[in-house]
Amino acid sequence: MNDSTFFDNLTISYCDVPITEDGIDTITFLNATHESVKLIDIIGPEVFEFFRGEMNSNIKNLRERFEHNKSKNMTLEKLIKHDESEYKTNNIHYLGLLTRQIEFIAVGLRRSINDPNEELAVSFTESYKITLERHHSIVLRPIFRVAIKACPYRHEFFKKLGNDQEKVYQQYESWLSSLEVIIKRLNALPEFHR
Repeated sequence: MNDSTFFDNLTISYCDVPITEDGIDTITFLNATHESVKLIDIIGPEVFEFFRGEMNSNIKNLRERFEHNKSKNMTLEKLIKHDESEYKTNNIHYLGLLTRQIEFIAVGLRRSINDPNEELAVSFTESYKITLERHHSIVLRPIFRVAIKACPYRHEFFKKLGNDQEKVYQQYESWLSSLEVIIKRLNALPEFHR
């Protein structure tokens, strides 16, 4: 029997993202977020195919900006400041979208672990209402709501994360808590509230 979990198989995790007084390390965050997209495949690739594509696109755009001038873009906060100094707002836009996307995942997963009786479809429906719904058009909202209903049952999802459920829950909590710290810091950026 394989004792490894989904979290064991990540090459990098949100737990590994350095946060200093200068901010959140850009490349480690982008790599951890790219790895977290794999979680969408466990939830069900057909459920969030469009969502996964959008996340990967935002990661790619931010990575290109980072590569353009690594020394000025070492943290997400510096990347945004550098954008502003050049009178560009693309990265603020991409990072804002990506933050909402990972927040949608985080809120859904937090609800799921906090209430073992709540199915994933309910967790993500409630998460959608508070994170993404207000940003989506009236055309996209019903499509997203229908896709969420196709989430697997909670017990199936957790089984896919690994056989050792105690280990899965510990790693899940650590990964999710680290992600929530990052989201809280990103949501506090004044550039997102202009």
